[in-house]
Formats: sequence, structure tokens, C-alpha cells
Amino acid sequence: MYHNSTESTQPELAEYRAAAASQEVKVLAAFLENPSAPATPSMVLSWVFNGSVPITSVRRALTNLTNSGDLVKTEFQVAGPHGRPEFIWELADKYKQQEMF
Repeated sequence: MYHNSTESTQPELAEYRAAAASQEVKVLAAFLENPSAPATPSMVLSWVFNGSVPITSVRRALTNLTNSGDLVKTEFQVAGPHGRPEFIWELADKYKQQEMF
């Protein structure tokens, strides 16, 4: 989901929405490939996008996937690349439980 905070109009708006949806798919796929590996936004930026998108796009994708019930934002934090704390996200239990069966 793209949040149109810049009041963009068509055709750019359609392009931005498609890019946002694609980013969410890629982030979820990365978590599904490594279901026991939690990650911070900076980790996702590095692993999934190799730094090719803004960190704010990663944070938006993580938030949207959390709101949809696919990821969970944990209470744990680690130091990010600039020494500031970052929360850790993990795959929602609904995906983890499927692995057991």
C-alpha cells in the first residue's frame, strides 16, 4: 500500500502503488524463506534490496505487513548502522505454525 502523502496524481500514482506492493511482496518472501530469522529495517534494506530503496520504503513495507498480520514487531531492539536502536520484526505465528505440519 502506497500512502499518497505527496498528493501525487496519475500516472505516477499508479507506478508508486505498484512499486510499494512489489516491495511488500519481496519483504514477505524474504521472511518466508528464513522463517526463524528476525530482522530490523536496516537488515531488510541490505538483504532484500541491497540498499537500492529508501529505508522509509522498507519501514512502510514492514508496517503494512504488520497491519495485515503477516509480520510482528517485537519489543526487542538492537543498535542500527548509525548506533540508534531499531526494533526487530519477525514472521507472524500463522506462518511459523505451518512449518510444524
